[in-house]
Amino acid sequence: MFYGVRPIVVTALITSILSSCATMPNGTTDGVGDPEREIFIQAVATGTLVGGAIGAAVGSAMANKHRTQGALLGGALGAAIGAIAGRIVAEQQLQNLHDAQFNNQRLNALLNTAEKRNREVATYNRKLKREITGLKGKKSQITVALNDAKQERQRVQHTIAVRQDLAPKLVPKQRAQYEQKLRYLQQQDRQLEGSIKRLERMEQGVVG
Repeated sequence: MFYGVRPIVVTALITSILSSCATMPNGTTDGVGDPEREIFIQAVATGTLVGGAIGAAVGSAMANKHRTQGALLGGALGAAIGAIAGRIVAEQQLQNLHDAQFNNQRLNALLNTAEKRNREVATYNRKLKREITGLKGKKSQITVALNDAKQERQRVQHTIAVRQDLAPKLVPKQRAQYEQKLRYLQQQDRQLEGSIKRLERMEQGVVG
């Protein structure tokens, strides 16, 4: 079974396999220092070495009198299988990496949006408190400010509801950061609620 197998043939086979399996999913073979490339090569190389070692041992044991040739052929076959398995593992690892990068980018966008909205609401609250001080006895202006404040609170509460719905869908570490922004907005909502109640009392002629 193993007669006629030359080392050069085995070497050529292994080289062909490694060349094929070492090609990145995007078709490239370069990218020295690229983390994705390093992950890919490490997984493929590990699969090739482990598969080759196991294949050589099995081939040698099964070859009886032709152990060297059996080890070579078994090693080549094992390396081929190992390289293919390593490539599959590598592709999954790269997909996990891409998913993690996407999640981080998405989280950063969510946090930036939440932070911007929090600043807007905090600024509105400070402005409203200053305005309330000068609205005593100005019923028409009080009414305008009250209606505006109620509309702003509706928008704030809608944002809170959206964040509460989204937070559980994030992974724990991301959820903790996002919920921190949520709690701050809830605090601003309570301040806005207090300002609205004060405006309502002022509108009724009872200055708080």
